[in-house]
Amino acid sequence: MTHPNRLQELETHIKETYNIVENSEIINAMRVNKASKDFCQQRIQEAVGESFSSEKKMQIGKLSEISALLKTDLERVEQENHKIIQAYNEEIQKFNSTIGEHKATRRICKNKQQQ
Repeated sequence: MTHPNRLQELETHIKETYNIVENSEIINAMRVNKASKDFCQQRIQEAVGESFSSEKKMQIGKLSEISALLKTDLERVEQENHKIIQAYNEEIQKFNSTIGEHKATRRICKNKQQQ
């Protein structure tokens, strides 16, 4: 998700939370009564806290999913890397073997020439 999209999503979430608080019958009833001012503030904090708690859980879920995907990709890349290294080492062994055979052939030819 891009940064501007995320900001838009959070802005929408904040507006929805504001509307929930503003349209709450319990909170509006408590606003009328000065004695319940502290309880009203507590209820508003609870509503906002619940709202952002669900937002936090949603973000944790998304990030966990992304983390799992990245771990899977990392494992795949590590396996591919291992295969490439293995193939490279096999080619080096073949090359060294070919050089060894070439040296042996040269020695045989030299020995034949000296005889």
